[in-house]
Amino acid sequence: MQKRLKSLDFRFRRWFGAKTIRSLYGPRFQTNFGDATFRLYIKASYGRFYWDHLQAVKHEFVFLDIGANIGQYSALSVAWGSKLAIAVEPVPENCNEIRKISFQNNLNIKTINTSSELTAVLC
Repeated sequence: MQKRLKSLDFRFRRWFGAKTIRSLYGPRFQTNFGDATFRLYIKASYGRFYWDHLQAVKHEFVFLDIGANIGQYSALSVAWGSKLAIAVEPVPENCNEIRKISFQNNLNIKTINTSSELTAVLC
């Protein structure tokens, strides 16, 4: 039922040009309806195994996301248990999206843009 409602919400927001949408996993994202990964993530099509595992971890941990795209996994790791996520991404536009998501959801995500940062300096 929840996925069906999210699917209707997804279509409604797409038709009316919404700028953000909340994933069934929790965090809110800038809309990017043309991206298949975005669509799968918003509708929670990946299932819950990975996310349930993150919630079950009892000690503090840092999540390292190599090839972070727009930071879906980074956002959820922090929202569901990690102390910090480090998102490594070579596409500058995607790094900007990760920063927006981090700010919008008040999440502790540090971004490394590997296209311009030859040394591992956290922004």
